[in-house]
Amino acid sequence: QLITKTGSFEVVDSFLHNLELPSLKVLQLAYEDDAVLGWRWSNAPALSTLQSLFLWRTELRPVFGRDVNDEEISEGLRSLLQNTPALKYLHLSADWISVQMLSLLTLRPPECISSGGNDNVCPELSHLVLESWSSIWGADALHNITPNTVIDLVTSRWRAPHWQQGQEGRPELDRSLEHIELDIQMPWMVDLSTVEPIRSFITQGLSF
Repeated sequence: QLITKTGSFEVVDSFLHNLELPSLKVLQLAYEDDAVLGWRWSNAPALSTLQSLFLWRTELRPVFGRDVNDEEISEGLRSLLQNTPALKYLHLSADWISVQMLSLLTLRPPECISSGGNDNVCPELSHLVLESWSSIWGADALHNITPNTVIDLVTSRWRAPHWQQGQEGRPELDRSLEHIELDIQMPWMVDLSTVEPIRSFITQGLSF
């Protein structure tokens, strides 16, 4: 387990260049400004065994404007998450949770993936927690997030649990997304737990 607080992910990225971390399972990165999320990682392949990732926003303050680029942040997160194929648990705490972030985390079917590559990140993710602090001070911070955006994310990752043969020949329960928590303060949004298909997913075992 590695825990660090930094003003720049560049420092952590450089740190990884000089380390071999074949058994690293948990990484916690604390930061004070969303802008650091836009860093393009070069040494993230060192995190290929990572199973839990916590990105903590530590400084909370009223946010009445947006001075960072959502596309840049999304691409920065992609450069990190595309190198964590074993990730099971992701906790992202930020000023703003953007539609670009939700789109990044939404799995695409094979026919929609670009030729010669894989646009999907964290295919094994089972627990997802997203926290937005800016929405505490202004609901307009989430104006571009719609119910369908959230439903698409959940639907893309959910499959009903089923039994399959394990590595040792014993039956084991195969699960996909087990838990999703969205703490993004959307008073204008309907209770998605009552909306199909999420309502059906909950009856099948999803914690939402």
